[in-house]
Amino acid sequence: MPIITREGYNLIFYIFILMRETVRSILLELVSNRQFAKSFVKRMLVDIQKSGVKLKIDNVKYDDDSSKVYSRLDLSHIDIEHDGIITSIIDFYKKEAQKNNYILSYKKQKQQVFDFAEDGFDMIPNNTFTANYIVFLKQITTKRIKPSRFVYHSSLMSNREGIKKNGLVPKNAGEWNMLDVSLDYPPAIFAVNHPEDRWNSSKTHDVWQIDTQGLKNKWWEDLNFNKREEFVMTFEPIPVGNLRRIS
Repeated sequence: MPIITREGYNLIFYIFILMRETVRSILLELVSNRQFAKSFVKRMLVDIQKSGVKLKIDNVKYDDDSSKVYSRLDLSHIDIEHDGIITSIIDFYKKEAQKNNYILSYKKQKQQVFDFAEDGFDMIPNNTFTANYIVFLKQITTKRIKPSRFVYHSSLMSNREGIKKNGLVPKNAGEWNMLDVSLDYPPAIFAVNHPEDRWNSSKTHDVWQIDTQGLKNKWWEDLNFNKREEFVMTFEPIPVGNLRRIS
């Protein structure tokens, strides 16, 4: 029986890890997107039902439009007394989503309930409220991108001195006060392959040229664009030495 050396064990272990990560990557790609999202949302709805919240068909709408980067769940006209339970369950699944390379974001709307007046035409408030929940679920990383030698990042002019001192530091949507929760993202840096592709005003924003040569950053397709390789993102910081302000 052949004797396996320590180096041999290390090689076998390395191959095992490599194979496991490769299989995991393939499975994520196969199951990803719509199937995973649908299964994930179903589990969340089951937990909401188990908590004692009675959901009817009219309360639930699921949008799985493949032309969008996200799946959307609408929970409508839910008794406001269940808000604490539903919010805690959604927050739990928000953490679970991140463990599976997904980001879950949501917003709540409080809605006044109205009744018909005696004339049958006018509507009058009846002092009760319901809650609406709009939930978005999308993958964080989808497609690896090999960027151009130079890519371009827009930033507010007020950030100029900080960038000159610290480089570009990944920030999440909350730090930019994003109003549209469907655009939520984890700490990241976004860039475009051409400076003319930027979407910010030249009167309020600087354009920074990022030299990707020598950077060890991994680049991905922007999670908020569907199959648009000109929009890229990275989750690692960009040092000052790889930056040049061009406008």
